Amino acid sequence: MGASEPTWISWEEASRLTGIPVPTIEYATRVGRIARRPAQGTLPSLDRESVLAWAQWQRELVAQRKARQQEREDATAAKQRLEATSSPKDLLLGPPDEGSWMSLPAAAKRLDVGVATIRRWLDDERLDGVQRSERWVTEASVERLDVERRTDAAAWVSLKEARKIVTCSDLLIARLAEEGLIVQRPGPRGQPSISRESAEAAAPVLAQRREQIHAERKERESLRGRNRPPDNGTVWLSVKTTALLLGLSESGTTLRIRSGTLPATRRGRRWWVRREDAEQAAAAKAFERRRGDR
Repeated sequence: MGASEPTWISWEEASRLTGIPVPTIEYATRVGRIARRPAQGTLPSLDRESVLAWAQWQRELVAQRKARQQEREDATAAKQRLEATSSPKDLLLGPPDEGSWMSLPAAAKRLDVGVATIRRWLDDERLDGVQRSERWVTEASVERLDVERRTDAAAWVSLKEARKIVTCSDLLIARLAEEGLIVQRPGPRGQPSISRESAEAAAPVLAQRREQIHAERKERESLRGRNRPPDNGTVWLSVKTTALLLGLSESGTTLRIRSGTLPATRRGRRWWVRREDAEQAAAAKAFERRRGDR
């Protein structure tokens, strides 16, 4: 990226840069496909590199969908031609003679998925197969995909599994991903996309944060208890209330307390004045004022 190219761009700039509509970019940002910094007024907030990476992935995904659609259309056309030129006996052909083959139900049972998923993986070329009177899949490709899925399952987990590992909400998972504590990969919906290792590493960090918040809350509660006036049946006034009674500022009242001219008791970080002492001080001040007026 050149020195003149911005690091952060707006939704409109991302749309012009990629040729993808703004609503699609907004959705990709909302689901975490595009990195975004916290909002800062009207400043651009989308990471340019992540926009370009996502746009490339989006274009490849669209191209793959078009290719699969074309393959399905070609397969349908070939099947129609076969049905038009073959006898009923020919249509009962089994798998090819060479290699080891599995039926779609057998492959589905082996991979613990539905037959529709096997068909989709054949269309996506994740499995190797052949179209005869029915579709057949190679045993070798089933074995290969089984190993890939087991490896992938060990490295990546779904949002639901990540929530259990970290013991938090979906929203907090998204915030941890924004912080970089949790690694999330782009991919099709429904595919596990959160790194198991990062989720396991984030769990103790989040637990430590919770402990710190709990400790700070307990400390605040303890301070509130220490700051309360003595519970001895006496009516106590705060510095603010005493200042109003004496017609002074809070700092002036505190100065009198510290100088010893106004009796007070310190509890934690706060001073407390007995009501009778405050009333006597107010009466004395009023008396001095009246005598000065004479």
